[in-house]
Amino acid sequence: MAGISRNASSHMQAASSSLHPSQHIGSDMGNPSKKRGTMVGRDDTIMAAPDIACALGELTVRWTAIEYELTLLFKFLSGCTYETAGAVMYGVNATSARLDIVRLTAERHENKKDAALALEALPWVRRLCARRNALVHHRWFYDVLTETCYTFDYRAAPGAENRRKKQSVRAILALCNECTDALRPLKKAYGSDISDEQIIATKISETQLRARMSAK
Repeated sequence: MAGISRNASSHMQAASSSLHPSQHIGSDMGNPSKKRGTMVGRDDTIMAAPDIACALGELTVRWTAIEYELTLLFKFLSGCTYETAGAVMYGVNATSARLDIVRLTAERHENKKDAALALEALPWVRRLCARRNALVHHRWFYDVLTETCYTFDYRAAPGAENRRKKQSVRAILALCNECTDALRPLKKAYGSDISDEQIIATKISETQLRARMSAK
């Protein structure tokens, strides 16, 4: 993987030798050509690919902004207090459930224009949510030989095309930036806005991510 330092890679190889055999994944990852022991699990992915770990941290923080905007949108549509909106929206753990709460509230809202803006914004957030969940909740593996990170979805059928997916810092940061873009329609739905300058300033590149890592 581009951007993984040789030092981090050497730490990874040292760490992999101490793993319990049951943690090593090879042919059962859907790639019979791989020798057993070349794939190691989630904790060691952080050691081997700190830039991946930092990018996931960025995504997590960006997603809290999405959840906050959904809360404000629910407050606007329902007419409740901020405290009540927070209790309702943060009383459920799944973003899909929060989206359903906002959707049902919008469908019953008396102002059809406001309802339409809300309903128009939600499908994009739902698609982003599915992509975010695949990164945050699927199992992570690191291939020592190719220095590549993968996510593995155990819910997918063996042999399914999407069961194992190669991941990169660039793809994660692209999702971070899409989350920033998605703030605008959510804000617009309850009468707020975010400027182009704010959106541009909030977006992040691989270069900026690695500069932050170097500064710490």
